[in-house]
Amino acid sequence: MRRERDGYFGRGLELPGALGGGVTPAACLESTKESMAAVVALMLERGQTPPPAASDETKLVQLNVRISAGEKLLFEEAARQRGQGLSDFIRSAAVERARG
Repeated sequence: MRRERDGYFGRGLELPGALGGGVTPAACLESTKESMAAVVALMLERGQTPPPAASDETKLVQLNVRISAGEKLLFEEAARQRGQGLSDFIRSAAVERARG
């Protein structure tokens, strides 16, 4: 959650389409939770599996990879279509590929 000019803005870290806002932190939190629930419901209706909470597994190692601007756009679009953030999309695709 962050303070904006006219109130507060929140988003679901694992659910990039889940956005909320409010004039108070409490209102923003409630709005964001409702948005997250709606995104998860939509994913389930589409037969998609919502991503696990970031807190489910501690990620202690960072990996930096250079890609082209075109590749980034491609990855972002694919992640958006799956209801994932870019990092989660790349990580899940790489793990799936590595496990064969």
